[in-house]
Amino acid sequence: MEESVLSVSRVLRRWSLPEPCYYPRQSKREAVFILDSNRCFSHVEPEASHLLGRPIEMLVGTPSSEVPILASPGFASACDRAQDGEPAGVDVSSPSGVRQLHLRLYPAGEGIAIYSRRCVDAWSSLPRRVEDESFALDNEEVHLKMAIDGADLGAWEVYFETGRAVYTERWAEILGYTLDEVENHADFFFDHVHPADQPRVRKAIESCIERETEMMDITIRMRHKDGAWRWVVDRGRIVKRAPDGSPLLMVGTHMDVTEAHRAQRNLRRERDLLQRIFDASPAAIIVFNAEGDLVRVSERAKEVLGIAPRVVDNVAYNDPFWEIRDVDGNRIPDEDLPFARVMRMGQSVYDLEHTITRSDGSERLLSINGAPLFDEPVDERGWIDRSDSVASRQTQTVGSTQYSNEPTRAVFVLEDITEKRRMETALRRSEERFRAVVEQAVDVVAIIDPDATFTYLSPSIERVTGYPRAHLLGRNGLAIVHPEDVSRFEAAFENALLDSSQTVDVEGRYRHQNGEWRYLSIRGRQILSESGRQQILANMRDTTEEQQRREALVAAKELAEKNSRLKSAMLANISHEIRTPLTSIIGFSEILSSAGLPAPLDKFSRHIERSGNRLLQTLDAILDLSKLEAGVVDPHVESVRLRHVAEEVAGDLQPQAQAGEIDLRAQCESVQMETDPGLLYRTLVNLAANAIKFTEPGGKITIRGRQTRPVDGNHANTDPNEASVLITVEDTGVGMDSGFLTRAFDAFEQESTGTARHFEGSGLGLALVQKYVSLLEGTVWIESEKGEGTTVFIRLPKRMS
Repeated sequence: MEESVLSVSRVLRRWSLPEPCYYPRQSKREAVFILDSNRCFSHVEPEASHLLGRPIEMLVGTPSSEVPILASPGFASACDRAQDGEPAGVDVSSPSGVRQLHLRLYPAGEGIAIYSRRCVDAWSSLPRRVEDESFALDNEEVHLKMAIDGADLGAWEVYFETGRAVYTERWAEILGYTLDEVENHADFFFDHVHPADQPRVRKAIESCIERETEMMDITIRMRHKDGAWRWVVDRGRIVKRAPDGSPLLMVGTHMDVTEAHRAQRNLRRERDLLQRIFDASPAAIIVFNAEGDLVRVSERAKEVLGIAPRVVDNVAYNDPFWEIRDVDGNRIPDEDLPFARVMRMGQSVYDLEHTITRSDGSERLLSINGAPLFDEPVDERGWIDRSDSVASRQTQTVGSTQYSNEPTRAVFVLEDITEKRRMETALRRSEERFRAVVEQAVDVVAIIDPDATFTYLSPSIERVTGYPRAHLLGRNGLAIVHPEDVSRFEAAFENALLDSSQTVDVEGRYRHQNGEWRYLSIRGRQILSESGRQQILANMRDTTEEQQRREALVAAKELAEKNSRLKSAMLANISHEIRTPLTSIIGFSEILSSAGLPAPLDKFSRHIERSGNRLLQTLDAILDLSKLEAGVVDPHVESVRLRHVAEEVAGDLQPQAQAGEIDLRAQCESVQMETDPGLLYRTLVNLAANAIKFTEPGGKITIRGRQTRPVDGNHANTDPNEASVLITVEDTGVGMDSGFLTRAFDAFEQESTGTARHFEGSGLGLALVQKYVSLLEGTVWIESEKGEGTTVFIRLPKRMS
């Protein structure tokens, strides 16, 4: 101690402090500390450390403004005066706010020396004997201390006159200290109270001082030595007062409730979580109390039970309006209802199925799972009360936890399985119907494993193949397939198994039970068995008769093609044999007609010429039709202008038109087309020649053509590649009956037939036109009215594909 005093003296002399700064260390009532020029602590005496509420090592080097009792404008002003060379004084409050401290500030070189000569306590006027008497406890207080120690409580006493405090060893242990480490004053307590709780503590003490309450009873947080916050129940009362009513002594206890508080907080969190789950769960959850009254209902449960959102009071587990029945429709006695079973046995029930009738009259099928709930007693603060000896009570063990043997509530989870059961029933009936159809099907329905083993065969297998069903089930189906066809069947199955979107569509030969090779067609696709194994569901049909018909058709086709070739050869020969002499006949008739023969020989020569040309045209038409039907005519696409082709046709037929006194014109747009010019020319020649034939003298024939766009729905297609050309050949001839229009394009068809017909022709003109237009990738149609004329429409693509 002497060394400490000398050390302080040297420091004071070093800073040239005035004599009043030196203080008697033995008084334990004065404190000194020194601030440097930046007002940071440079030296702190132990009493000053106690006064400031912080350890010396934490204060040295720290700015004074960071110490709460020095962070005031008054202290800052006093420091300014001291650094200007003038001693100053200032009053500050102790950390607890209970005492007023008077500090003196002196210049010390560039720093400030500060000391407190004495404490100005709020109770300093009370007689000194009070503090001395407080150390002598009477017998009653001794017994009280014994009770406190037995209850594991920490006790404290505070003397208002001096601010002195006395703490028990247990009180120190609660905060992690030994009794020697605890400072015996009230500020030590306040220094450890959580800042947010200090106002409540002061208000509680003030209420006891003012006699507003007899006892202080609050729960606060206090800082443990390790820095953690402990929850403490602080109870106390004023036990001694001065004659004027001023408080002299307050005593109390601290009880560490940290673990209980933590348990309660966790319990609240769990309950909050359970409540959130209860409210948000898609499951229907209900809770009954011990009396069987409905106390909690989730929103989903209200929907399932048909309960109005707010009508949950006075609803019991056995209310008659439920009409609870088993799946067979029998009413269930109260004692056998799920709630009664759970409460009676104290055990869970699972997957019970009962029907209820809701308020709207609808009947619902419910799956019910339930469990009992057990509660432990709690005290008045809501903490679990384990004071009862578990051994003295009957218990029920759930998991590793023991509860009172009597359940206090029961919780149930409900699932409305009405639609699920209805769907299951519908599915079962559908499967039964499907099986009945399969069993009676003419074709064979089979399920085939990846190795071609039959796992299912419908009864029709015996009728189709001759083999009993039992003979083929479990056997490899490829064993009866023709060896040359096995690879095709295997490839078809493999593709379907590798890609579920692929279908099996294969046909081949199989050996019938009678030894005959017959044809079998299989169509199917991949399915999954109940175990997830890939299989092929197939429909098998005997197609032997169909195969025979196809073979007959192929033979007939080959015969027809052979006959067609013979016909073509015959027509070519006939054409050659007829055309050669006919050419001579027409040539000589033209010479005779130009020779100026006398009548009636000139008339005969013209008739020979006209008949020869007619026969030649007929022969050409027959040959063209034969070629078109044989498919030996291929279009040759070239770039051509429609106007040029139409004008060429009109020019070539102009002599015939003039001879019949008919006005023939071509009025076409100059449309550039990609088409076969020869076929286009022959199309227009046939139509124009046909119109000349059926138009009376003085009539008119017009060939028109323009570019159009095909109409798709209500919108015209604007793609130039999709443009088309519309051609019409209009005449004012005799027209056709509407009944004949359907046959107008048939070969050798004419409206007037027999020897009484008025117009010449073979009836091949329109038939050839239709085939020409088809080769040109177009369409043709006719509009005609008897006695008014005819218009033939042709729509061709501007560019052939």
